[in-house]
Amino acid sequence: MDGEISELKEDVSELETIKPSLNQNEIIKVLEIVERDSMAIAESYTSLFSSLRLALSRVTNSSVDHMQCFNDVAGRVQESGKAAVELEYE
Repeated sequence: MDGEISELKEDVSELETIKPSLNQNEIIKVLEIVERDSMAIAESYTSLFSSLRLALSRVTNSSVDHMQCFNDVAGRVQESGKAAVELEYE
């Protein structure tokens, strides 16, 4: 038991001496880029769904038809986005 504790203490002291590869300013810059890109993606989806609503309102006969079509397409867009992310991280 004492051997394990001393090994853990050595591991902790070794970890304390390791310096992070990014400093705080670099991390903040990276977070700003991620936030900006996320906002651009969100705006793109908002525009896409607005266009979709307008197009569906022109071709569907009722609100029920409109909502069913919209939900179907929105689900497919979500699945496509998820699949694209999964492919990127494989």
